[in-house]
Amino acid sequence: MSSKPSAMALYRSKRIQRVLSAPTNRVLDEPAVKRILSIITIAGSYIYFASLLVPYSNKGLILLKLMFVGGGLPWWMIASFVLLRSSMRRITSLPDEYLDEREIELRDSSFKLGYLVVRRIGLALSGLIILVVGATWVIYYLTPTSYTYNPVQEVTWYEAAFKAINAYVTDVLGEAPVLTLGSMVILLTYVAYSFPLIILAWRDARIKREVVELPSPEVKITSLSEQFEKTSKVYFRLLIGVAISIPVAILSVMLMFVLPIFGLVTVAAFAFGPFVYLWAEIKLIMAIFSLKFQNLNLPRRKQLTRLASFASISGAVVPASFVVAIFNNQNAGPSFWVAIAGGFAAVGCHVASFITLRLTSVELASGETSSS
Repeated sequence: MSSKPSAMALYRSKRIQRVLSAPTNRVLDEPAVKRILSIITIAGSYIYFASLLVPYSNKGLILLKLMFVGGGLPWWMIASFVLLRSSMRRITSLPDEYLDEREIELRDSSFKLGYLVVRRIGLALSGLIILVVGATWVIYYLTPTSYTYNPVQEVTWYEAAFKAINAYVTDVLGEAPVLTLGSMVILLTYVAYSFPLIILAWRDARIKREVVELPSPEVKITSLSEQFEKTSKVYFRLLIGVAISIPVAILSVMLMFVLPIFGLVTVAAFAFGPFVYLWAEIKLIMAIFSLKFQNLNLPRRKQLTRLASFASISGAVVPASFVVAIFNNQNAGPSFWVAIAGGFAAVGCHVASFITLRLTSVELASGETSSS
């Protein structure tokens, strides 16, 4: 009597089928895109780590820490990691029987090297801490005057260095050390997951792939039309969610003094808007490249490119205004209104872009396409 497959086996089988049936994204398959995503992921990790090392007592440098957070650095790091993982999903998610020997060797060697580097960095940091603490004890116990109390005695160089380092670490942790340590743990987890993926994507970008025969244009155009229609519908649903999140955020700000959990609701509500903005920009860029690779609908493609560019510039005005307000308090009022104007302009450009995308979908479906 044959036993039924377990729930885990069924889930694994369905997941493999989803990966195999998922269409290949030609934008993410581009070597230059993989390298750019890898660079963004690495640079974001270093910048975020440097911001965590800024002491709270330094009022000049603390503005940089606020600038990185206000500029959406964590969102860019998450977006680059998700896109990088999506570009390498086939190699990282499928079992060996679905991959060729080159892909298996590339995956295994990249992940082995990635985990080896992360492990050795952790070992080196642990060894350095043990060495410094051990050297401090040795110097202390081998110094004749260490056991005697002498108020006139000058502080030795190693005692001054230890106190300075201890004061710096205390200043870095600030008044909420749990949050700072939690951020470091999250960053460490991010690096542990992203570093092997970066090595894999960078190595895979060096390989020249064979030209694969594409399906018939009719099938591609139909699939592209359905994809654009679906993306446009999802955007306008998300836009309704953003409109709802704004009053929710304002209300939760007032209620957070009654119940602290509303503070988390406030952060989530205010973060939903930037998330939708990034999602929309990514989808528009992917749509533009899809039309370019298929040599379809040049007028609509140019229109989408202009609108996406205007939306990108308008969106960049918001964090730029935030930075100006931080460094120059006198311009806080005008910067606020400039940020509001930039936000509305970005939303307007995105609305026009996704209306254009919907019209492009209709034209593709009806055969009204003009190749470039």
